[in-house]
Parts: sequence; C-alpha cells; structure tokens
Amino acid sequence: MTNITMNSDGSISMPFNPKWMCVEDCGFVHILPINDICKHDYEFCLCDPRIEMDGRLIVHNSFDGREYLETGQCS
Repeated sequence: MTNITMNSDGSISMPFNPKWMCVEDCGFVHILPINDICKHDYEFCLCDPRIEMDGRLIVHNSFDGREYLETGQCS
C-alpha cells in the first residue's frame, strides 16, 4: 500500500488497487483488504493497523499476507 496522499482540501487519495478498498467511518478513513480471510473491525482490529496522517487514516494489514507479495518481500 503506497502513494496514499492527503489533498489540500483534507481528503485522502490513493491509486486504484483491486485488492484494497477505502472506507470512511466516523471521520476516519480506513484502507482495508478486500476479501481477506478474516473480518476487520473499525475500532479494535486484530490486524494491528497503523495510524497515519494525524490519526485520520487507518491502514489495516491483511490477514492473508498480500502486502508481502505486493512489495516483493516474499515470492
């Protein structure tokens, strides 16, 4: 998951990726894996998401490990 940016109007942009989706919930933006093997929670997610952009962006980790394949960390 790269190239996530905050625009001058405060909105968040990311390039299209068919394996990830962007969801807004209570003023926060969550980047979530699509069709992951376990369900993600917006408040207390077990995937240990990282918080970015002054706490407005929550980037979830996949349970199936797809980010390792996407970044070339595993083959």
